[in-house]
Amino acid sequence: MITIDTTNMCSHLQRKLFEEDGIYHSLWIAMQDDPELTAVVRSRQLHIYRNGQKVLVLAGKSAPKIIRRDSICELLQIERIKWMEQRFNNALAAIKDESAASSKAIKEDVAELSKYYGSELWKLDFAA
Repeated sequence: MITIDTTNMCSHLQRKLFEEDGIYHSLWIAMQDDPELTAVVRSRQLHIYRNGQKVLVLAGKSAPKIIRRDSICELLQIERIKWMEQRFNNALAAIKDESAASSKAIKEDVAELSKYYGSELWKLDFAA
């Protein structure tokens, strides 16, 4: 079981990691069951190590940095695609709903999806 001091962790990263609908939440759950993984907060980011070797750095607003190929990095890529697909489906449902309240959410989702699918991250994730 990994425990970390979140005092200096970016609030965006805390939401992504610890809230159930966060993009990194399933990664956090998987880390709990892997005794070879350790995590440390440095410079408001989460640095993840396997057997003392850094494999991944998660940040709140910027893209994750994959340092070494590792199963946790592959899980990150797969979960990120699943999370984006879920967001896409939510946006489609909101469009079909056509309510004024969902208009802002649709714009945010479409902007996030456009940013992701136009990025190098998408290509890396898809290759995994």
